[in-house]
Amino acid sequence: MHDFGERSASQSSPAGRPGALLGAHRFRPDVYFTNLKQPLEISGVAVRPSSQGCTGLSNGRTTVLVVEDEFLIRLNAVSIVEDCGFEAVEASNADQAIRILEADTNIRLVFTDIDMPGTMDGLKLAHYIRERWPPILLLLASGKAIVEEAQLPPGAKFFSKPYSDHAIAATLKEMMGSVRAT
Repeated sequence: MHDFGERSASQSSPAGRPGALLGAHRFRPDVYFTNLKQPLEISGVAVRPSSQGCTGLSNGRTTVLVVEDEFLIRLNAVSIVEDCGFEAVEASNADQAIRILEADTNIRLVFTDIDMPGTMDGLKLAHYIRERWPPILLLLASGKAIVEEAQLPPGAKFFSKPYSDHAIAATLKEMMGSVRAT
């Protein structure tokens, strides 16, 4: 596991900058300002609408959506994704994840918890994503549910919690490598 305090301190920047910590929540202009029509500047950081109508702080990296209701587990998952060189976007439930997917066409993989409150759990979310956005790769995890391969959408991978950060990182790289190869 990563040291959350060390990670937060090393990545923090003045409030309003991408990745800055505001209280216990990271400020993400690319998530919060998805309906921009005109460029916006926040503490010297330009946030612009992308050519597809959604806001982007595009850096050319592949995007992974992390869906997890537990803040510290989500923070760790985001850290794993970013340490692999991918851009991470966060959601705390399935409804928020769907809104993000509707706004951001750059998401290539969704890494979701199964046990979440809200209108649907992570398994239902994964099936919904597979039906609506078939090319998106799916990685699921749970500390409670035992999921058989037959219950997963085609091509999805499952990990029991607590999972190994290294195993998740290797799987992310393997799955994303198959996207780059096609």
